Amino acid sequence: MSISLDNVMALAIDFQEKLVPAMHEKENLIKRSEILLKGLSELDVNIITSQQYTKGLGMTIPQLREILGNEYFDKRAFSCYKDADILQKIKELGKKYIIICGIEAHICVLQTCLDLAEAGFVPVLVTDCTSSRKQSDMNNALLRMAKTDTLFTTSESILFELMGSASHPSFRTISNLIK
Repeated sequence: MSISLDNVMALAIDFQEKLVPAMHEKENLIKRSEILLKGLSELDVNIITSQQYTKGLGMTIPQLREILGNEYFDKRAFSCYKDADILQKIKELGKKYIIICGIEAHICVLQTCLDLAEAGFVPVLVTDCTSSRKQSDMNNALLRMAKTDTLFTTSESILFELMGSASHPSFRTISNLIK
């Protein structure tokens, strides 16, 4: 089951100013997410950004907003799939594989992956770009998602899978991001 640039999009879930500081290993989460999102942008992968109740939880953190831009979907449902505007955008893009990164793993990320899998999409969870406040919550979410069609990967692994070979035009740029 190969993931390629013609059948993939991405979803960056709730990397918000009032949430990120409380995440387990937040420095690594931010660093790996920057690499992933810069790499996906370099590869021209469409990225949807969600924010949970922006008024209360703030904007996407500046480090990632710099990559993602200022366009986002403000949602109230925990699952991105249950937000009508996000669902419409996902359907418009028409991709089978949806790369997922974000927080919190055991709430919005979990519910989004469960709903996407149930609807026939293949969520591709980037585990080093996903977190919760407590590691135990993250671990339980991963166990639950493993029982669905959710695939697990890392930022480096998915970027290289999407390029396919060292002859890809973005190879040098993405390799430099990872160093």
